[in-house]
Amino acid sequence: MKKFLSLVLALVMTMSLVTVSAGAKDFSDDGSITYKEAVDVISGIGVVDGYSGGDFKPTEVLTRGAAAKIICNLILGPTTASALSASSAPFKDVPVSNTFAGYITYCAQEKIINGYSDGTFRPTATLSGNAFMKMLLGALGYDGDVEGYTGPNWSVAVIKQAAGIGLDDGNDEFVGSKAVTREEAALYASNMLKATMVEYDAKTTVNVNGATVTVAGNKAQDKAWGTATNNDGNIDDDGFVQFAEQYFDKLTLRSVVDSFGRPSNRWANKGVEIGTYPKTAGASYTENVTLGTIYADLGMTDKDEKAEVYVDGVLASELAKVSKGNDAKIADLKFAGTDKCSVGNGTLVEAYLDEDTNDVTIACINTYVAEVNKVVAASGNKDAYITLSDTTNEGRMPAKFSPSDEFETEGFESDDIVLFTYSNADEEIKSVVKAESVTGALSKLVLTKSVSLGEETYKFSNKYGTEYGEGRLDVDSEYVVYLDDYGYAIYVEETEYNIADYAFLRALQSGSVVFNTDKAALVTYDGKTKTVDTTKDYLDGVINTYANNTEKQIGDAGAKIVVTKALEDGDYRLKAVETLNVKNDSSFDMVNSDARINLTVNGTAATYFANSATVFVVKNGTSYRAYTGIKNAPTITADTSAKAGTGDVDVSLYCRSGNMVTIAFIDATNADYISAGSRNIVFLAEDSESKHTFISKNDYYSYNAVVDGEIKEVLVQSTLDKLYDPANALLVPGDTGAMVNENMVFVSPQYDDGVITELTQVNSAAPFSADVNYDTVTGTEKLNENYTITLGGANGTAKYTLTVDTGVKVFLLDDDGVITEGDIKNVRKSDTDVATFVLEDGQITYLFVQQFTKDKEFNGDVSKAGTLSFNARAGFGATMILGTYERPSHVPLSAAATVVVNVFADGKFAGNGTLTFASGSKVANVSVPTATTGDEAITLEVVSESFTHVNVRYVNADTKTEIAQNTTNFTTLPTAAVSTTAGSGSISFQLKTTSTDNISYTIKQGDTVVKTATTSAANASVTAGSLTVAQTAEVVVEISGLSAAKDRYTYTDGGWTSGKALSTLGLGSLATDGTKTVKVEIVPTSTSTLVSGTEYALDVTLSAAPADFAAYTVKIPALNKEVTLYTGHLTERITFTADKNVDLSTAGAVAVSGVAKLTATPSGHTAGSTSITVTFNRPVVVGNTAANIKVTTDGSTDDASAVVTWAADGSSLTVTRLGGGTFTATATVEVKTTALEDAYGSQINTGVLATVS
Repeated sequence: MKKFLSLVLALVMTMSLVTVSAGAKDFSDDGSITYKEAVDVISGIGVVDGYSGGDFKPTEVLTRGAAAKIICNLILGPTTASALSASSAPFKDVPVSNTFAGYITYCAQEKIINGYSDGTFRPTATLSGNAFMKMLLGALGYDGDVEGYTGPNWSVAVIKQAAGIGLDDGNDEFVGSKAVTREEAALYASNMLKATMVEYDAKTTVNVNGATVTVAGNKAQDKAWGTATNNDGNIDDDGFVQFAEQYFDKLTLRSVVDSFGRPSNRWANKGVEIGTYPKTAGASYTENVTLGTIYADLGMTDKDEKAEVYVDGVLASELAKVSKGNDAKIADLKFAGTDKCSVGNGTLVEAYLDEDTNDVTIACINTYVAEVNKVVAASGNKDAYITLSDTTNEGRMPAKFSPSDEFETEGFESDDIVLFTYSNADEEIKSVVKAESVTGALSKLVLTKSVSLGEETYKFSNKYGTEYGEGRLDVDSEYVVYLDDYGYAIYVEETEYNIADYAFLRALQSGSVVFNTDKAALVTYDGKTKTVDTTKDYLDGVINTYANNTEKQIGDAGAKIVVTKALEDGDYRLKAVETLNVKNDSSFDMVNSDARINLTVNGTAATYFANSATVFVVKNGTSYRAYTGIKNAPTITADTSAKAGTGDVDVSLYCRSGNMVTIAFIDATNADYISAGSRNIVFLAEDSESKHTFISKNDYYSYNAVVDGEIKEVLVQSTLDKLYDPANALLVPGDTGAMVNENMVFVSPQYDDGVITELTQVNSAAPFSADVNYDTVTGTEKLNENYTITLGGANGTAKYTLTVDTGVKVFLLDDDGVITEGDIKNVRKSDTDVATFVLEDGQITYLFVQQFTKDKEFNGDVSKAGTLSFNARAGFGATMILGTYERPSHVPLSAAATVVVNVFADGKFAGNGTLTFASGSKVANVSVPTATTGDEAITLEVVSESFTHVNVRYVNADTKTEIAQNTTNFTTLPTAAVSTTAGSGSISFQLKTTSTDNISYTIKQGDTVVKTATTSAANASVTAGSLTVAQTAEVVVEISGLSAAKDRYTYTDGGWTSGKALSTLGLGSLATDGTKTVKVEIVPTSTSTLVSGTEYALDVTLSAAPADFAAYTVKIPALNKEVTLYTGHLTERITFTADKNVDLSTAGAVAVSGVAKLTATPSGHTAGSTSITVTFNRPVVVGNTAANIKVTTDGSTDDASAVVTWAADGSSLTVTRLGGGTFTATATVEVKTTALEDAYGSQINTGVLATVS
């Protein structure tokens, strides 16, 4: 080695050294590094570095090539090692171009590492712990030949030596055969830094039976410092050379006490601190502990009666007597004055024993909880940091803590609940991590001791806190419990309830003989009333301000707003919140432009506040309506002009925090109630109205609209006109369901599943005295210089000159009601343009202008569904116009048709007209509205069309071909047209065939099924009545099962023709199902050959419901198809396209297998067990509720303390007893009322599932 090192020194003389950055590196994955001290030190001196992405990847395995680099970095230093190169390939698989070639060459020359017998090194192979230890021992000076690191048992000698000098310290789970990870390599390398170098007096080689053997004059000896360069004490002041003292002469290790009083290692390189790391404690605890326990766990044989105790870094005033059997606890010791040491659950207690002096040091570190109140990003030279604040009601924070304390870190957000440690000695935060939490209903609270969620109990940490005070925690309410790192509850806060959970409690009802459940009547947050079953009788001492079956009104004394929670079984859990009730308040005042609500509470004026999240449920008469946000709520003031007691307002409200209202229920029936609430302006373009549309449960019209300044399409409930004042709800003649007959403006939209269910029409009557007003007029002028505009005056409409708001929103509409955003400058002078304006505070804030561009003279066809053409007027001044109408293709000529038109005189709307075309007729007249003089140019526009009948077609569903309506196919001609009158449609047919096989038919209009499929014999007479069909499309009758025998191939062999008996299919002994058959058919094909690219249908039928099995699975390997048939699903059709030619007659047999019936297997049903589990072979989908499982103590008596829990997928249930009780013999678990059923309909009937024995 000496010779090679001299070469290295010569190399160093010729190049400038790069200073290695000292100080611990911050890696992005620091949190996943186990051996933090080792990684910091080894990376701090440049031996092992991180990746370009900023991470260290601690668990990535080390390769043999990377290990060689680590050894070179250790021996030569990173700078010198990086200059190593190979002039020739050191091994046949390591070319000189290999990244690690120089490192491998050096280590091989120094006999630190070896290759394999085949001449390879395998640089990318993983490195075992044994092999890496061998490298480290070589670097320390151990000679492998002398020490026996060769031969078949080399690893035994290596590990014995490595463990003897502490190279594996810190990894109690070291396995030499496993691949070394990057952080493990750092650990073993850092241990080597502290290990002592060795040397030999003399070594010679001799030949023994033809083999060369190295013989040392003595065994390896610790290398001592001479009189020359002496770095003794840099690592250990013992007179010997530690590895780091020789190769890293600026690296120092000092024993110090850290910020918490723990004996620690402080590493520094070139005078810059890398870090301070506590030594491994002799004993650790996470609770208050006796001094006698510490004595025993440290393995002491002699007492220490003057042990120092540190709490959060500050030395306690009283010394501890660590002695055998001492029952005194750390928390009994005086800390300062009369205060005791703050040690308890969740305190990390670490005890250290100096075996040289028998001195004990005890360090106690508390974990605290806080909320992140500020997150500051990095800027300039300042790193990112956070500050914390106390979020608890109890205020158990460190003595020196300040909310202005900054902790440099990233990855947190404001309001995060965090755990932190704090050194009162340094007066600073030392660590911060996010707190883990659990959520559930509070089942038990032991003050100052523990909290239970369901069956799980969490002891309180000694630094625990709660959101509003421990005394305000309520059993059955939902809470979030934050846990410290040791599983103790450190903070409890109420679950952030969704606003949808709140309701006004109208009444409670106790269960009785007549009413077997407890119930509650509610008004929900969205203004709906409902009655629910409750989990308990809340009249029984829980909500004691209510009487059984007695309703409370809003504002009544003792009325409650409750938080509701729907449980899995459908029952509701209720929690009453602190409710303010005010009755007959004549001072009530709430304005939707003001965040304040003024009222009188107990004779004193009070002010509450509301914001955009506040929910108002307002009762007016017998109906409720909900609003979210004060700006969307109505203005409500008490009617002071009314007689006493009749004009007042009743209120029940709840404030989650202070005087900020969370939800308010207001009875404004007798108030001076202003209905214009939300200023979310809604404009509906009448010309864009769709036809009456049905989708799912919704029945609506669609409109082009502007909602609060945004152009969109909206859906409006078709019955909405019932909400309008009848005088204003004018309907388009001939379309009684129409919503709007002009462009209109509304406010306060309410939605249900995206459909507008409520709108309030804006005031449209001069003098525009309301907060929001509108009108629609014909005629527009351009904007004047003083920002006024004249609208109206044409076609007999009112004329206004109005001021335009500088922020006015202008929208332009075309003839079809398509809306685009415009500008006030786009408004033109026109006698025909229609303007709709919105006035707020006397100024136009919205302006909608419909600018007509189409020629209203109809000289040809006007197409909607059908085609309507008009002849010229019969004569000048005549009052009738002749129209010719071609019905659409889906409507027969025999159907009567009605066409509604708009009539324009000289381009101005004059009124509506109706053309009625009788059955068989294409010609009808329309009357010109009497308002016309006869001199105008009359033009017409189709509004709507309706028909009394639509066509019916018949289709063979098997062959996808139409069945011609003639006497060849039908005994008598079938129904060719069906009535569109709701509920009056009727279709009849009788096929002409000798087949008696059943057929199925489905009546459709497009994708809509008008009548579900029924079955009948093919030659029977079929009548389907009471049908409701639309006018928009033809009706199609799809008939299945008509394919003749020649078009149906029965699969495989003659035995399948009428179905194969289950008894012949190898299913074993069948008690009931043996004679039942499975039938497999392919249609439409007359032969066994399927042609590639052709579409077929596979029909598989089971003749009767299974009894011996839950279901039967039928596999057709040749088609790669499989179906499962069971009760309620005895036939299945699969449509497919053949991907190749297949001859089914030679393609192999059909395989049928049985699916076992639903079974239950109990476990744990022995006397003394604490739980019983029943596992099902398939998930239960019916009857899988806790209420359907009965548990008894003796086979008959209900076990009131039993708790039944089903697995989420229904695959099992578990029964436990409250309080951890055990089950006694003869106890049973039974199915109570509803049979358990799986997806196949297989059942386990009511009765015993398990009996304890």
